[in-house]
Amino acid sequence: DWDGDELLAKRLQLGGRRVDTDECVNIFNATRINLNLHSGVDPTRLVSGGDFVNPRTFELAACGAFQLVDERTLLPELFAPDELATFDNLEGLRTAIGHYLAHPDERDILAAKARARVLSEHTYVHRMRALLDFVTERLPGITARAATTHPALAELPPELRKEMTELLARLGLPPDTGFDDVVVAVRAQEGVLSELDTAILFLDEWRKQYAGR
Repeated sequence: DWDGDELLAKRLQLGGRRVDTDECVNIFNATRINLNLHSGVDPTRLVSGGDFVNPRTFELAACGAFQLVDERTLLPELFAPDELATFDNLEGLRTAIGHYLAHPDERDILAAKARARVLSEHTYVHRMRALLDFVTERLPGITARAATTHPALAELPPELRKEMTELLARLGLPPDTGFDDVVVAVRAQEGVLSELDTAILFLDEWRKQYAGR
């Protein structure tokens, strides 16, 4: 059930082609209730009752779009009960649709809470940091060893090399991370920028404006 205008309605007539990212965002945000059903091995069951949580759950939440998602056993580890609306059978789905269509304020509150949760805990940056922490825990000293051997860091003055090593560690990035990826990670941070953060962003803007000339 969606509130899109005539232009969006035309864009929904896709002729079988794939929907690109921008179109997905438009559709998610123009829809009053996004139905998020997980796949299952039994085609006769609407609610599969499985464990994994699909990427769509995070994508819808990140867009600030309201969703009704079928119950998953791992969902409570990722979202609080007051952040997502769920259902566990067809009758529950019908009831939830009727309720949330009649209560737009509740939809907005849930969507805002789910978005805040995703941005604070469930972005790709968070997942990569968790992965790097896992690797570092299993292979103690790997970051320090890499930092002493990577040429890009070795060529920097000692003081700047120390600052860059600390920055990469804080961002959860390996020492051989390229400049473009460092810029992305710096921009994704929250809070006040450090002097080094600011210098990196300034250098990136300078490069965009002048380096190609």
